[in-house]
Amino acid sequence: MRNMGFRVPKNLDLLKDRMLHFYRKPVISSLHWASLEALKRMGLSWEQYDHGDTSLGVLSYSRAPISRDRKPNRRLVIVPGYGDTALSWLPVLLGTKYARTFNEWMILDFPGYGGFLSAKSPFKTFQGLSHSVTGLLETLRPTTVIGHSLGGWLAAKALIYMQQMKSKNARNFEQLVLINPAGVLGEGQLRSAHEKLLLEIQELGYEALKYRMFNKTPIGFKWLERDARNVINSPEMKAFLGSIEEKDFLDTEIPKLAGEVSLIWGKHDTLIPESMRRIWLSKLQSATVSLQLLPSGHSPHVEALSALKSSLLATEF
Repeated sequence: MRNMGFRVPKNLDLLKDRMLHFYRKPVISSLHWASLEALKRMGLSWEQYDHGDTSLGVLSYSRAPISRDRKPNRRLVIVPGYGDTALSWLPVLLGTKYARTFNEWMILDFPGYGGFLSAKSPFKTFQGLSHSVTGLLETLRPTTVIGHSLGGWLAAKALIYMQQMKSKNARNFEQLVLINPAGVLGEGQLRSAHEKLLLEIQELGYEALKYRMFNKTPIGFKWLERDARNVINSPEMKAFLGSIEEKDFLDTEIPKLAGEVSLIWGKHDTLIPESMRRIWLSKLQSATVSLQLLPSGHSPHVEALSALKSSLLATEF
């Protein structure tokens, strides 16, 4: 049989070592870099923003202004959740009617989360990540911000700060879309249960999250599970959770949030459940609020993509 260019090792142990070497390569990070050239050909770009000794990445797409009746620089920024990456949000935007309501959209990419910046260490403190995200949002001046889970917490915190400081960079802001956002503690038994869960995630890492990330685990997730476990179980990620202080939560800050706020919630979420949704709704006193429930768990962009696309489009009209 003719050899087509692939050299078969004579030693089966060597073949096994090569296969293990390939298997050990992070799948999520490899997918990001392998797809980058194709994304560039589609008009997307990726940039790294350095902030002191830390970095944030931005995957973005720009096109000509939409029409004369819209503001010329209508910009969307997505802030992903804990351990999430930019690629998981691309299906929400690529070729969708919702994305076409903007002339520019961007997805943040966090260091150490398995994406383009997977080789860099994650932020070791919540305060450091929050400061960097706030600074980047001030620089980008979005008209709409979507934040999911931890990303919702960070986005809301940043916009509250910008509004309270009367930042000129907040003048473009039109709407905040929060998808299953974290960031509230609650009171009494609810607070105790939430604090217990945070401690459990800090101690057990991925094992405490794996049955709470989805209502129904996506079929292909098993190929990515090892990477997710490695990211979430890293000492830096556990240190990040341990750095969160009571003052970082938004319970007393949410009433200060002004403007249009759209809450989108996977109604089967067991990580950030309905009780947290009620707190957000009761405290959004200075904002114009809408609520949509989706047939998913904590990750509607993975579990209920079509429903999420429809919900996002409904926030625009």
